[in-house]
Amino acid sequence: MASKPIVVLIHGMGSHMAPKPNRNERGTFGKECIDTFDKSFQMYPSLKSEKIENKVDFVEIHYNHIFDNVRKEMAENGQKITDLLQGSGVLANVPFLVQKVMEFESSVDQDEFFYTHWLDVIFYKLYFGEFVRVHVAEKLGEIISKNGTKNIHILAHSLGTAVIHDTLSKLYNQGYADNDDIADLSPVTHKLSSLWQIANVSRLANSVMPVVDPYKSLVKPGSEGMTSTMMNIHHKYDPFTLPKKFSRRDNGKWIPSNVFKNNYLDIETSVITQLNTHSITQYLHDPSVHLYLFNALGIKVPPKTQRDKAMDEYKSQLIDQAEAKIKQKLNGMVKTNAATLKDYVDAANRLKQFIESMGA
Repeated sequence: MASKPIVVLIHGMGSHMAPKPNRNERGTFGKECIDTFDKSFQMYPSLKSEKIENKVDFVEIHYNHIFDNVRKEMAENGQKITDLLQGSGVLANVPFLVQKVMEFESSVDQDEFFYTHWLDVIFYKLYFGEFVRVHVAEKLGEIISKNGTKNIHILAHSLGTAVIHDTLSKLYNQGYADNDDIADLSPVTHKLSSLWQIANVSRLANSVMPVVDPYKSLVKPGSEGMTSTMMNIHHKYDPFTLPKKFSRRDNGKWIPSNVFKNNYLDIETSVITQLNTHSITQYLHDPSVHLYLFNALGIKVPPKTQRDKAMDEYKSQLIDQAEAKIKQKLNGMVKTNAATLKDYVDAANRLKQFIESMGA
């Protein structure tokens, strides 16, 4: 068994360099997380001399290469997204999405952001999601086989929250038999220590793909779920979290009230210290987020005087007029349970426009 807590990192959409264990090199997402945790330690005198890797072991599960390989093959074969999707048969029951993809392809063909970010979402949502889920399940299975589950924590961000939810919902399901090498897991004997869903878009894939509804799956805390504790972390001005927002109430329908109070935490942040409010570093550097993560990992939380001072200093880094400007960009974008792929692209475009307007 591991002597230190293990944090499994699951990246989101976009271009991510894979870790290179043979060279002892972190992937780009892992480096971002670790550097931000270390930066956060510097905010507290009692932690200033510490390094997060002395207290926690990090393992990255990287799946971006699956999408990169598809992009490469498409480019080499001169294949269009619509050709790939229409020939797959996957869209038989959702023909309206074919038209959406065609509109994207004709209007943003040269858009690098679309190519490196939204194409990931389209691939996951409409076609290649199962390849990703099987890959992540295999890697997670290897980690669990070696270390058990008692001291394993999962930190997922953005598209990674959908990936890990869908993967876990299949792993903790006796009907999961896509790959004989992937053993079924029990929420009783294989319960994870904690799950951190940051910028949670887990309801994204469920709107189209035949995966379990996040509100009905075993991916929840407590005796009936596959994790002891769960944190849902979102930024008030992160547009990605508005369509089909993950939001649970303490009404006893999702999990028992005592579990909701003791094992589930919903954290909404609002301070803007980076233009990209969706960035993992924006989330992890915020004391209202990382202090709870420290506690979950058994890291001694600094005394209240240090916490208060750290929060005051963090708030002092607020970008002038950022809140007013992003509010303007998000104007008219409502929280909805009827989100489509178009709603997510709209969210991405609004955030991109906000960043560009503040940089001008």
